[in-house]
Amino acid sequence: MSEVQYKEDGDNRVLRHVLCLLWEQQCHSCREFKSYLDLQIDHIVPKTAGKEELSRLKEELDLQADYNVHALYNLAPICGTCNKTKGNRNFTATFLLKMTMTKSMRLAPKVARQVSKFGDPSKLGNALLEATEVDLEDTETRETFEQFAPAVIQRLAELGEDGVDFFTFRTEEVEVGDRLQRIKLRLNERARRTIVILEEIAGGQLAEALITPSSALLKEISSHSTYEFEASEQMGAPDVESVDLNWSEITVDRVDFESLHPANIDFAFSGRFEAAGSTTIARDNMLDGALEYVQGDTTITGRFEFNLSWSPGNQAGQFEFDDVVIEDWEADLSIEGGSYQQCNEIVDPELPEEPDSPPA
Repeated sequence: MSEVQYKEDGDNRVLRHVLCLLWEQQCHSCREFKSYLDLQIDHIVPKTAGKEELSRLKEELDLQADYNVHALYNLAPICGTCNKTKGNRNFTATFLLKMTMTKSMRLAPKVARQVSKFGDPSKLGNALLEATEVDLEDTETRETFEQFAPAVIQRLAELGEDGVDFFTFRTEEVEVGDRLQRIKLRLNERARRTIVILEEIAGGQLAEALITPSSALLKEISSHSTYEFEASEQMGAPDVESVDLNWSEITVDRVDFESLHPANIDFAFSGRFEAAGSTTIARDNMLDGALEYVQGDTTITGRFEFNLSWSPGNQAGQFEFDDVVIEDWEADLSIEGGSYQQCNEIVDPELPEEPDSPPA
């Protein structure tokens, strides 16, 4: 079987489709969820980079000499707007870029398996791909789609209740201290139903309900980052100020509820986070032992979960919150003179299950 990679003069529709699925229709550049048709395949390290530019990028990003710009680890979905913007700016290493490259490398084996499973598009596979790519802004196409799509949905229903699920996207701006934190939500049918119960039965507003847990999550991320500097053997027992987060992204990808006796409702949220921050570190100089102050920078990614509970005895929209739990985190630390990685046991977050038949 030939290696799966981007084909410069070939059909990359299946590859684009799988990238959209596994990246959950999220543009790697602006981090926004986008419509299926708005996403394109992007070469993270540009395929247009000349020999000298590519050599500079390999050194700056610490890439292998044989780094292949067409390989799956260098591919990710990007929206049209970001793709145009990328073409007009100088390409430099940033913490967001490094996060993207880490994710693309982790997903590359899954992308390869799903593309290979699809194989050469069959007659049915081609029809399904064409259906996903139709322009619903075209009136005639939309009418045809509305007329015949229900039959496909009905066939999917024959696979079981999960066969007809789909995702919608929602963004909430939550007041955390003196700033607004954007919370992105990726909601399937069960999650949408949960939000309806939270807002209409428990009488809450989602943005207000997320204030306390979001604040607790950011504090926990800062605490984890601070601890990693303190615990690092490379630091030599430093005195570390609390890490100040200067950028954070929170995405909720699972929302569920449970009805408890007699009429209590427990709402469960989980998702992933990315953040970057900095701190001041006081430590003994490695050469002469004199006290020195250096800046430490960190990026940290991971998963989180928390619960909100409501009972009829509470006022409408009044939820009880216990704690937020961070897991599967990975932190990159850098100080003057070097950088290194700290992490706990990494467990891949849940991704869409690979279907037994070609993805639709």
